[in-house]
Amino acid sequence: MKNSNFYNAAQIAEMLEISRSQAYSVIRELNEELRSKGYMFIRGRISKRYFNQRYYDYDVADTAGKSTVIDI
Repeated sequence: MKNSNFYNAAQIAEMLEISRSQAYSVIRELNEELRSKGYMFIRGRISKRYFNQRYYDYDVADTAGKSTVIDI
């Protein structure tokens, strides 16, 4: 899948400059937040939109150059 809507642990590790095992911990924590809010999730992956909101407070996919906070 070329344009996935999810990050995997390797991508998270590279972006945050952490180990892959730490990246899995980040993903587990964020997925637990989604679970507590009633959202579905995929183990070992995290929604790009949710990750970008929690870590960068905007959606980096916004090509207009404007910051957009996402309500999840």
